[in-house]
Amino acid sequence: MKKVLIWDLNYVLKNSGGPAGYLYNIREYLLKHPTKDAEIHFLKDDLGISNVDRSVNTNHKDLMKKIHKLDILSLMGYFRTFRCLMYWNKKLSAKSISGINLNDFDAIHFHNSGDLYRASELLRSYEGKIILTTHSPQPKACEDVENIVYKWSVLRRLIKKQILKKELQGWEKADYIMFPVQGALEPYYVEKEIKDYKDCNTDKFIYCESSILDKPISKPLDREELGIDSSKYLICYLGRHNEIKGYDQLKLFAEHILSKDSRFEFVIAGNEEPLTRLDHPNWKELGWINYGNRLVSSSDIFILPNKETYFDLVTLEVMREGIPILMSRTGGNKFFERYGEEYGIFLYNYGDIKDQEAQFNKMIYELENGILKVKAKKLRNLFIEHFTMEHYISRYIETVKNIC
Repeated sequence: MKKVLIWDLNYVLKNSGGPAGYLYNIREYLLKHPTKDAEIHFLKDDLGISNVDRSVNTNHKDLMKKIHKLDILSLMGYFRTFRCLMYWNKKLSAKSISGINLNDFDAIHFHNSGDLYRASELLRSYEGKIILTTHSPQPKACEDVENIVYKWSVLRRLIKKQILKKELQGWEKADYIMFPVQGALEPYYVEKEIKDYKDCNTDKFIYCESSILDKPISKPLDREELGIDSSKYLICYLGRHNEIKGYDQLKLFAEHILSKDSRFEFVIAGNEEPLTRLDHPNWKELGWINYGNRLVSSSDIFILPNKETYFDLVTLEVMREGIPILMSRTGGNKFFERYGEEYGIFLYNYGDIKDQEAQFNKMIYELENGILKVKAKKLRNLFIEHFTMEHYISRYIETVKNIC
């Protein structure tokens, strides 16, 4: 029986996106359904460290939002720069994993190239296989620099170059780099060094489609409580408000559609930063919410407008609710083109509003004629048959067996 160590030292696992949500789904499933085909350990569990989500007091959240809006962006930028550089330049010591013998495991699975780079000294005598999954919708160097330094800063290129070098050293340390699908690699090709590395190390790259926990379809919200006219079609977006997620393009599309037809209500969830709302009465911002599944379940159409994407877990959450999806044809989204309109998944070319409008109108026609409702049921069944954790664990264990 193969033993795998999931390196989750830097995460508080919670039901969200990114590596924290990805690992949360795996851990929660295995706690209830231990597998007999492999031993999958989480490092924090083995170290006796709590893996519970540390929720923030609501009052503190409100205070943080107010502070964020103050004109202290330069100071915050320098602070984030310092914090990021501290992370990348601080190697982990043996003390951080005291009592753990890494050679007890056939494979160690890292979920951040920075974590692997920082643990490289601890892995010098490790004899098993090292797996890396990156999760981010772009190279970590690009993501970190975007968050910590303004685009006009002279530091930007210098810091990005330093982080990219260390990021690739993490990739070099890995025996295998696991992506959910091949399309998830596309956003990484913006950096020539990564494209060249992939071309020279094709055999290192393996693929294992992501999954999430199965749950019953959520109870829809009362639209009147949200202040939404029940006679309107509810178009939903749930996620970050930035360019990578396509929030800016979503606003352009909504403005275009609403200039012609007022039957639609765009209901948006997620912290309203750094980009802000469309100024239109049919555009409603809910902010951060803890009832995302119910909002999705209440929707007629979910829009996923990514400019770049890895393998967005929100896609699986929407499939679980059986809600038709209008998504951009980018990165990991391209994987779902194999299912396509038959299952209520409509794809358009990112930035092409005419193409997006054509697909949207097709969905509205099918919605009005009861066709989309039938497809929505097929979408829910597709999730159950392929994207639940039961199927993922089976795929994952088979992958580990093949490489160890």
